[in-house]
Amino acid sequence: MEIEDNENYYVTEQGVLVHNGYKDKPKNSPDPKRWKENGGTIKVSDDGKVWEYTDWEGNTVKYKDGYPDFSPHERQHVDIDMKGNRTSDFTEANKKAPKGKKLPENTWHHNENGTTMQEVPTDIHRRFTHRGGVSILKNN
Repeated sequence: MEIEDNENYYVTEQGVLVHNGYKDKPKNSPDPKRWKENGGTIKVSDDGKVWEYTDWEGNTVKYKDGYPDFSPHERQHVDIDMKGNRTSDFTEANKKAPKGKKLPENTWHHNENGTTMQEVPTDIHRRFTHRGGVSILKNN
């Protein structure tokens, strides 16, 4: 079968080939075509609600209902009175963090629940593009 550049295909967990299924990808998640060109892989659950991106280094992040699950990569997490302002939220997270301030190579991720800050590697946070707590707070 010949596949044109504008055609999208993926295989579900059950091995079903889906055509043009990437139109339903999680908002702000990595572009499937570029992700694969860079050596990454994508798996999609049969119901389409969970997208699993694995990068070229073997790091995996699942997007559930459009949001990334960074918990496998987190060093620590803390609940704060999230404002959606990175400077003030990072300061509060550093003050309340059970393991102390975040490591220099890490960043704080605003979880979509509106209260939890997760310390995760900055490169993972950037590579696995997403929307999160900041976008929710700013849109409310």
